[in-house]
Amino acid sequence: VDNARLYDEAHKEIAERERAQEELRDSRDQLEIILRGVTDGITAQDPSGRLVYANEAAARIIGYSTVEGLLETPLQEVMRRFEVADESGRPLPLDDLPGSRALQGEEAGALLRFREVETGEEQWVVVSATPVFDERGRVRFAVNIFRDITERRRAEGALRQSGERYRTFIEQSTEGIW
Repeated sequence: VDNARLYDEAHKEIAERERAQEELRDSRDQLEIILRGVTDGITAQDPSGRLVYANEAAARIIGYSTVEGLLETPLQEVMRRFEVADESGRPLPLDDLPGSRALQGEEAGALLRFREVETGEEQWVVVSATPVFDERGRVRFAVNIFRDITERRRAEGALRQSGERYRTFIEQSTEGIW
């Protein structure tokens, strides 16, 4: 009788575990569908800094044709492709990147310029990074969300130049009048 009861309990526990795993898979699949449609890049790093998740937008923004290609490349190798600077143009060490700071336990954000070393092409990105803690308060991973604002920065620069040219034209045109 005891063996039959233990067998029944074990069978119920196995069924519950299988149900929980199926629900977890369904949730993961639903989340992946949602994140696939997001235009911002989203990555997750484990405590060692290795990328363990990236959506398609992240791969595209960083310059990879596939998510798998990005995830298979060590982060240090990815970052060697770029010179990173803050908004004022000062070089930014890798330890000061928002993701690195999030792995240290702080929320971080920045406007960064990435210049590709080979081509010199510039890309402006707004990055925010958030640490995710485990039940003991240790950083489990960091989530990075970034948006490419290169076109907006270019338009702002063109508008600024146009305003300066207009101001110069007006100043030159009114010199003889006053």
